[in-house]
Amino acid sequence: MARHDFHLPTEIRFGPGRRAEVGEVIVNFGNRCLLVTGPSASLTAVSGEISRFLGDRGVAPVVFNRLVANPTREGVEDGLRTGRDAGVDCVLAVGGGSVIDTAKVISLFFSGTEKIDWEMAFSLYVDPFRMVPPAAPGCLPLVAMPTTSGSGSHVTQAAVVTDAVVKEKRTLFHPTCFPRVSIIDPELMLSLPGPVTAATGFDAFSHAFESFLGNRISPPTDQMAMEAMRLILENLPLALGNPTDLQARENLAWADTLAGICLANGGASIPHPLGEIIGGVCPQIAHGETLAMVYPEFMQARMIRSSAKFAKAARTLRGDCRCLTDGEAARVFCTDIERFLDQVGLGLSLNDRRIGPSEFQDISATPLFERMDPSDAEECQDILQNSRQRSAHEIS
Repeated sequence: MARHDFHLPTEIRFGPGRRAEVGEVIVNFGNRCLLVTGPSASLTAVSGEISRFLGDRGVAPVVFNRLVANPTREGVEDGLRTGRDAGVDCVLAVGGGSVIDTAKVISLFFSGTEKIDWEMAFSLYVDPFRMVPPAAPGCLPLVAMPTTSGSGSHVTQAAVVTDAVVKEKRTLFHPTCFPRVSIIDPELMLSLPGPVTAATGFDAFSHAFESFLGNRISPPTDQMAMEAMRLILENLPLALGNPTDLQARENLAWADTLAGICLANGGASIPHPLGEIIGGVCPQIAHGETLAMVYPEFMQARMIRSSAKFAKAARTLRGDCRCLTDGEAARVFCTDIERFLDQVGLGLSLNDRRIGPSEFQDISATPLFERMDPSDAEECQDILQNSRQRSAHEIS
């Protein structure tokens, strides 16, 4: 067996009804917590229930819900002030990836200066797999409770923040961003709208597949990635057809968790920076949808040089590929994923999303390309241009 690394510092509590345990978890970290959540009616109802569970254990929640879909620097600093003014001693995130990412940054910089030195943070905390300077003493313990099945943020060291001025998403990586505990209760996903279910589900698929393609794969992440992809391909259509199918929701929540662990240990590939670039300019488009826009062209670009891995995925996920050559099996896999995107309503090109010429110009000219390896930036631009021209329904 080849040498490999694997790291998971987060305690996972998984299963229907586990949200009732939040009080017994949080009380280990303090008796006054910042409850970071979103402003939607569904999250307001969930946070009300969670507040009651906390109160039963003598924990006083301080609710912060002034968030937008893609967390901004200003929104994070607003939450930071709320927590500091209230004297909280831990952070609880209840929501999707944007909520959890906001809570991560709040907990990481809680003991720092009044305003976060963003340029310092983005210059130091840029690599998920190398040692970074330790966080300032006094950063707060973080507990995550996801309400979507897709971001994987509840088991990763990453947090995405948007600079609204330059329309750019940036990612911070720090070991402190791993939650101490994640409570994954699939019952919280039962009311997710179809488009959110589809977008987050494909986001999780991409985490699994891209980490599998990378060069940091290990036996545990290899197996987790395959299981996550299988669960998503089988259960996402079921959840879209019957949103209250608890078994399908449970399978998707577990797939999201497995894929997030793979992402934390194996990293992502070209679609993720591309998706963040598109989302930075067009924040109204969900992250999973931005990934779906570029995925067919990404797969076509990578299929030849990674044909063995594409073929392995095809043979694992469908038995009728075992007698095919690597190249043949790889092409079957690409076709299957394109059909799957159509099946779950994500077979949309950039043109279908009505990204106009000025927005596309902003996307193409993002400063992020200048910070990339030149060969990666060139591949991104090629995929972007090809994705723009691609018909949404080429597959017969």
